[in-house]
Amino acid sequence: MGGCSFTTDYFSESKQAQLDSKVEIYEQLVKEPVEVTAVLDSVYKETTLKIMGAPIKTYETKYFFYVNDQSYTGVYNPTEPPSVPVISIKYLASDPSVNSPDPERELNSLKAQKVSKSSLYIGLVLLGLGGGMVYINFTAIRKRKRAEEEETQRSIQEFNRSKGL
Repeated sequence: MGGCSFTTDYFSESKQAQLDSKVEIYEQLVKEPVEVTAVLDSVYKETTLKIMGAPIKTYETKYFFYVNDQSYTGVYNPTEPPSVPVISIKYLASDPSVNSPDPERELNSLKAQKVSKSSLYIGLVLLGLGGGMVYINFTAIRKRKRAEEEETQRSIQEFNRSKGL
């Protein structure tokens, strides 16, 4: 039911409201950032994706920082393995849990998601493929049942002929 999920995500008012809320928060973060140095976790996750046969490595690690003796965390996705133990983070003064190493990039990404129709197109393609598969399976089942019925009729006719009926 992936097609339905993608399609309803596109039309979902609650999803759009969440996205609008995130855009507003990140716009505020871009306008009024407070900068702090965060410590990177020494453990990072490396993932290799193959796109068109070319391997692309992505990295993910957590970071930690303190504001008013309160600890906050976030996720950092560098383009290469982390080589320094600290990075600069921007956070919202009114809510330090809203933080990012690159809020401008995240804001642009959120705005692109807001106007993107890709989830609609993916959903429609998946729905079409699913409908096609259901039709093919239904047709195959009907053909098999028809063949079984014809075989049964032939068997009955053969039996009747052999008995002289």
